[in-house]
Amino acid sequence: APFRKTVNFMSTHPDSYLKLKGNPDFVKVIQKQEEEINKRTMYHIPKNRVQKIASRIQNGDIIAITTDIAGMDVSHTGIALWQNDALHLMHAPLAGHRVQITEKALADYLAANKKQLGIMVARPLQPA
Repeated sequence: APFRKTVNFMSTHPDSYLKLKGNPDFVKVIQKQEEEINKRTMYHIPKNRVQKIASRIQNGDIIAITTDIAGMDVSHTGIALWQNDALHLMHAPLAGHRVQITEKALADYLAANKKQLGIMVARPLQPA
């Protein structure tokens, strides 16, 4: 489904980022990158449809969780992992913590968080 968001969170919240805090020149660089992102047509799979399409997601696919947070398109990322016939997310839930695999299947994990809207999926390709 089309996913329309204005991405500007980093440039409008520079104090939230160590490397941006007090560095207006770097904030300008980030703002230009956000402007380029905003020119793109983006799509996502709404969380109420993730279970229906899960079989098309493969181990190792990159999962980006879309969010309703203003100015932000993606709030979290991880790697798709099939376990016990269910799609899970391998991720680091908090900075500095160990990588873990969600206890719940991905669709249930998303359903439990109202700020998570769905997912974007990217599949790494073998080098040519």
